[in-house]
Amino acid sequence: MSTKTYVGDIGTVISLRVLDDVALADGLAVSAATTREILVQKPDGTTLIWTGTPDGADSLSYTTDSDDLDAAGTWRFQGRLVFASGTWKGETAKLRVYDAFR
Repeated sequence: MSTKTYVGDIGTVISLRVLDDVALADGLAVSAATTREILVQKPDGTTLIWTGTPDGADSLSYTTDSDDLDAAGTWRFQGRLVFASGTWKGETAKLRVYDAFR
């Protein structure tokens, strides 16, 4: 069985750490953000925004549907949280998505 991600895969969990230890020590938590987003860059450079779900105190996650991963290539993801006191972004994560039978 492969652990590769393919075009059209359903149920792939994208999990991104957004808050660092300093932000956590300041009392911020993902669940308290007024906006929780995952910024997405498709392999062709097109950008999207997916709504993230709290995944612990410091991370966001998103579970893909059938039309989310619609192109082969390297996808980029970055979590973004908005609080009354400011906006935080996490590091960019990459995911290689393959065509079927690759």
